[in-house]
Amino acid sequence: MRKLIRGEIIKIFDKIPLAKHLSRKKFIGDFLIGMIESRKVQFKEIALHIESEAALESVERRIQAFFKDYDFDYRQVCLLLLMFLPKGKLQLSIDRTEWDFCIYQCNILMIVAKNGSIGIPLYWQ
Repeated sequence: MRKLIRGEIIKIFDKIPLAKHLSRKKFIGDFLIGMIESRKVQFKEIALHIESEAALESVERRIQAFFKDYDFDYRQVCLLLLMFLPKGKLQLSIDRTEWDFCIYQCNILMIVAKNGSIGIPLYWQ
């Protein structure tokens, strides 16, 4: 089942050029499946759900290295996320929040597309 889902994700990547190389497409597919299965966004939790013969720490470092080195085209990410929303009317929600980390203030603007109780982040800055 996992290979079937990963194959479908790779087909989607052929329509939306988020990644050009097959190895990156497979990794992103595995990462997405791991995120869905773990229902978390922490790399360590996702690494537990990525099938690999490597040690858990190695899988986690691979995830970290991918996000450190890979430059996403976030317009393509937005199109990809829209493909996961059900067809029909969507509600756009805009939220701005401020987080304080000691002396650093972090303002985050988020735009989310919602259909019922499902919300997909489309843009953040």
